[in-house]
Amino acid sequence: MATKITSFRRLSLVGGLAIVASTIVNLIIRIIALTWLNVSPEFAPIGIGPVIFWSIIGGIGAVLVFYLITRLSRQPLPVYVIIAFLVYVCTFIPDEILLSRNPPIFPGTTAEAVVVLMAMHAAEATIMLLTLVLAGRPKTRSRPQ
Repeated sequence: MATKITSFRRLSLVGGLAIVASTIVNLIIRIIALTWLNVSPEFAPIGIGPVIFWSIIGGIGAVLVFYLITRLSRQPLPVYVIIAFLVYVCTFIPDEILLSRNPPIFPGTTAEAVVVLMAMHAAEATIMLLTLVLAGRPKTRSRPQ
């Protein structure tokens, strides 16, 4: 069980690093979108502030859910993967709403801009999921031969 192998201190360190990494990756995706994909800088959800804010909030949420699951579940890693996947799928709902509104909620809303948001969700989900699952897996001790 992961409760004995994932201390809050270790999880906060690993989770913090994963949050920083996902924030940086999302900012890189933002730069690529503005530079090469012709996404309008007027599209507010890819502003620097919202990208940083939502990357941090999403990452903190992922770490807290992981911590709670490791304390409450006998099979924390599979349970976390399922919950993380369901939450990841749900992050596309607001993106679809942005795309389907006519007139658009935000100036500069295009299919390309919404795909960029989806790419940011995918990047953060991948970084957080892999980092937390690897941090929470049972340690194997090598046997002396």
